[in-house]
Amino acid sequence: PDSTGSLLGKGSLKGSLDLPHLTAHLTGSALKIQELQLNTLQANLDVNLQTRQDSQLTIVATNFQQGQTQIERLELQGQGNVANHTLLAKVTMSPQNQMVLQLQGRFKQPRWQGQLQQFTVALAKTGSAWELQTPVALSWSPTEAQLALLCLKNTDSAKGCMQLHWQKLATSTVQATLTKIPLSLLQAWLPPHSALTGDLEGTIAATL
Repeated sequence: PDSTGSLLGKGSLKGSLDLPHLTAHLTGSALKIQELQLNTLQANLDVNLQTRQDSQLTIVATNFQQGQTQIERLELQGQGNVANHTLLAKVTMSPQNQMVLQLQGRFKQPRWQGQLQQFTVALAKTGSAWELQTPVALSWSPTEAQLALLCLKNTDSAKGCMQLHWQKLATSTVQATLTKIPLSLLQAWLPPHSALTGDLEGTIAATL
C-alpha cells in the first residue's frame, strides 16, 4: 500500500557474499516507496569481484525526492576490473547546484584502495564552485578508512582541507584547515538584512 509505480528487471547473483558476481537490468517509472519518489530509473550492472574480467555499471535516475532532498538527475558510471577501475558520479540538484566525483582504484579483499581524482561542487547559494586541488589517496575496509590531505579551493582563493584516519578498534583522528573562507558565504542561510564580513581561518583537530 505504500508503494506505487512500475519496476521491471532481471538479474543474477553468483559467488560468495564477500566476492559476488552481480548482473542486473532494471527499468522503473513513477516510483513511490513511502517518502521516496523517483520519476525514472535505468540501471545496467555487470559487476564481478571474482576475477579480473571487466565490470560495467550504469545507473541513471531522474527527479528523485525524499523529504526535503530533491535531485533532478543522478548518474553513476563505472568500468574496469577488480585490479583497476573507475567510478564517475554526477548529481544535479538544479542547473546551478551540481556535484561531480570521480574515483579510481583497486580492490583486494578486504580493502579498497585508490584515489579521488575529481571532486567539484557548485552551489547557487554560495555563488562559486569548489574544486579539488590535486588527486587524493584514500582507502577503505570494514575496520579502517584513510583519507589523505584533501583540499578544495574556489575561484576567490578560499581553501578548505581535511584528512582523516578511522579505525574500528583503535583511536581515530580528523584534521581540518580553513584558509581565507569568506564569511559572506554564509549569507544565504542568515536572516534577511543580516550581514557578515571578513574571512574565517583556523585549524581543527579531533580524536575519536
